[in-house]
Amino acid sequence: MALDITNLTVIRGQDKPEAVQGYLAYRTEDDETTVSGVNYFGKLQHKLFKGDEIWVQHVDADGELKGEHRYMIAIDDEDFIVAYPVAPGEMIATAYIEDITEVEQDTSVFNEKVLADKATVYLDGTIDTSDANIALTINGETIGTMTVPHTASEPGSSSSLSVSTMHPSTSYIFGSDGTCAGTSGAYCIVVGKPVVIDSVYIQQENITIDDTAAQTAYINAPINGKLLKLQATIDGDPGAEKTIVAKIDGTNVANGTITVPNGTAAGTVISASPTADNILDAGDTLELSAPDTGGNTVEAYVSAYIKID
Repeated sequence: MALDITNLTVIRGQDKPEAVQGYLAYRTEDDETTVSGVNYFGKLQHKLFKGDEIWVQHVDADGELKGEHRYMIAIDDEDFIVAYPVAPGEMIATAYIEDITEVEQDTSVFNEKVLADKATVYLDGTIDTSDANIALTINGETIGTMTVPHTASEPGSSSSLSVSTMHPSTSYIFGSDGTCAGTSGAYCIVVGKPVVIDSVYIQQENITIDDTAAQTAYINAPINGKLLKLQATIDGDPGAEKTIVAKIDGTNVANGTITVPNGTAAGTVISASPTADNILDAGDTLELSAPDTGGNTVEAYVSAYIKID
């Protein structure tokens, strides 16, 4: 389907100057993939601007609500417009590389530390001869590369990357390798969640639960606070009951052990709620240890929730 402007309501910002953020509501049978596609909102090319938000109700053919999503205008180029899906609590930042046929970079900057979830690049021109490669770097570490094939390039061609990092940052650097030819820049988008929510600092680390040897990982506390919760996402069946034990400066955190049962399915989230010996001073180290108990080797992605003093 296509945009039906009769189902669009301006909540705030009609006939607004570009500097004022607008809010709109829209109702459609189209799914999230369609609505976030390049130029879905093309009819409103000169009325929507970067930063505008659109709350969309996705309904079925009978008008029954299937879900609601928040979209933010991330690109308002002369040739195309993109409404990017942004989940509740997520933030978005953009960068722009002027010429991807050269070795160039630009940085998406948040005003607070954010743990990134996804990155996407969109070309604003065409390329030939070779594919366009744009790498994402966080805290000096190259996370991955987004590749747009030259055989299908046009304004709005895109490539996305699921960001896998445990370390938050305010700056996300996009860089082109300059190996393609043609005439194009690239809009670069990164979305993620802030690591401080309602005075709770969230830090993440992964730990391998090995089948042959004990493993240890560490989280540094940059602030004074109290460890409220530990939450682990497991990536597979451990084959035996496993534990992840939390310690602060060598002392076990009371009720700070995460127990992973035998047979746990990939994607399962398991929590522990510390009750004592859970005070952290800035610079303290939270130790996560996983004793060897046999079974299979799996990864656990652990989030530590620290209430800021």
